[in-house]
Amino acid sequence: MKMDRVIQRMKEATLRWAGHQYYLLMTAILAVGLIVSMLWPESNMFARSGAVLVAVTAFLYFHDQRQHTSWWRSLQYRYEQDREVAKRPVKDAEEIATWMKNRGAEYDEIEAAIRDARVAVTPILRERGQKHRDNIKKAESALEAQGILILVGTLVWGFGDLVILGVLKC
Repeated sequence: MKMDRVIQRMKEATLRWAGHQYYLLMTAILAVGLIVSMLWPESNMFARSGAVLVAVTAFLYFHDQRQHTSWWRSLQYRYEQDREVAKRPVKDAEEIATWMKNRGAEYDEIEAAIRDARVAVTPILRERGQKHRDNIKKAESALEAQGILILVGTLVWGFGDLVILGVLKC
């Protein structure tokens, strides 16, 4: 029961994490392994911390919803829905303009109504577009960090004992 909660929390954290949080995780795991190895050289904990890093990152990688095409489609769909909602005042203004035209309103009045709606909506569209690009950048950063952590963890796992023994100089 308790382990299920831990796994569920790790899955939830995976989706929120950005690249820098993965790098902090890597630093913490490797630092603990290095400190323990320096205090007890026979423990070989630095190399083992590489294995722990690979295991934790692999778990997070395989439970990261950003690995699935459906997550990216969902992100794009939400963005398009946000844009449609934001554009609604312009569509309303265009409908009103059609009504005004049928009632015999002047062309300048009709254009002014549409222009005012577009001016009001433009900053909202820019903000939502920037938020969408930020979400994509954060997701790509996290996925890139996961790959780097697997690589670093594998190298430490394979060669960490040699570094502690002084065979390899860093």
